[in-house]
Amino acid sequence: MRTGSRPPAGSPTIRSTRRAARLRLTENGAEFHRPDGQIAFFGRQGAGYGRVIGIDATLDDDLSLRWFDGRVWRFDDTGRLLTANDLPFGYADGRLSSVGNAAVTWTGERITSVGATTYHYSETGELLDDGTHRYEVDDGRVTAVIDADDVVHARNTYDPDGHRGSDT
Repeated sequence: MRTGSRPPAGSPTIRSTRRAARLRLTENGAEFHRPDGQIAFFGRQGAGYGRVIGIDATLDDDLSLRWFDGRVWRFDDTGRLLTANDLPFGYADGRLSSVGNAAVTWTGERITSVGATTYHYSETGELLDDGTHRYEVDDGRVTAVIDADDVVHARNTYDPDGHRGSDT
């Protein structure tokens, strides 16, 4: 779902993952790719950026996203998240390499650990375990989120077109 004003026709659609929060700068504004996968478009207004209905933050000219609850996320001019509040994100060779003091380990195109937390994936690339939750996946869709105590936090169903129909 897109919130805020829409980018101009012909702009590419870029989907984000829960592991990503980034900005994509365009001549007409900035797309904020939220960690939940939604995209908010901050249109250019003069030298700055306009407000977006549905997102509780403003985007400053220095690419700082200022949340109304006091949080500040800073991005570089390539759209990478540099800090979330005071937590720094490091990059090496174009990839995320650290979160705070925790090293990030990659295997191929997947993050397999951040510090002591390991991530496990299916053969087709779906995240199955993040050290806190286990994910049941069917045909690329998360059907259940289960914690370490086997408490089900969400159970999802999908319609024939792949849209999430319900969660419990």
